[in-house]
Amino acid sequence: MHRNEWENFVENLCSLSLQESWDNSGWQIFLPDKENDRKNRSFRRILTALEINRDVIEEAKQLQVDLIVTHHPLIFGKLSSVDYSLTAGEYVIRLIQSGISVYSCHTCFDAADGGNNDILGEILGFQEIRKISSDNPYLRRGEWPVGITLEEAARLLGERLDMNPEEFHIVGDRKKSVKSACWCTGSGSEFIHDAEHISVDLYITGDVKYHDAQEALATGLSVIDAGHYGTEKIFSNAMAEKIRQYDWNDKNRPEVFVSSVAMDPFSC
Repeated sequence: MHRNEWENFVENLCSLSLQESWDNSGWQIFLPDKENDRKNRSFRRILTALEINRDVIEEAKQLQVDLIVTHHPLIFGKLSSVDYSLTAGEYVIRLIQSGISVYSCHTCFDAADGGNNDILGEILGFQEIRKISSDNPYLRRGEWPVGITLEEAARLLGERLDMNPEEFHIVGDRKKSVKSACWCTGSGSEFIHDAEHISVDLYITGDVKYHDAQEALATGLSVIDAGHYGTEKIFSNAMAEKIRQYDWNDKNRPEVFVSSVAMDPFSC
């Protein structure tokens, strides 16, 4: 798979035009095949991962991949120097030394049709999944076939996301019946007010802040905070499947691996 083929694929999947202005999706590191051909590169082996850390770099080296595709950008915000004593600098240096390029699909994959939020809804068994409005590209809503209690909903999320529901933060009466829901993968606390105004029973996201939880409780909106990691860990498998299913030229079809590195910083 050549660089231009990858860029065509990913632009059709989750265009960089969808990312937020503060985001840094796209090439994090691009290493050409040869110094005299700086724009070209063929990628034969790809690793998908939520983000870069030391274990992911070692895994990539063991698998002999030449491209890592992540959700969270390796370079986020201003990178004023590449210093090995700093975490981001160390990762950049180790990746370059290993000949591994990095491409990130962050908020553009969250917002895209068929991206993280649609996939989460499918995993959780919601029906009639749809966007709530054109003004918010992230929020999706749907309904379960029958109502279940908030406590049962938390157990369902734990089962489908392979997470411990006892670690979730739950707002609301656990015996209350919930059927309709909206959700946002990752950090979606800022959208609680949107969820309140579309008359759903439940909001699912991660990184819910204290005052937003109090607001939801006061308005009667049930909330399950399944964690930033818990709601976005689906990226690695989802992106790998998108790459595998794409109609590549057979001679250029890359081999794809899903990272097995545990990423949740709260479970270490």
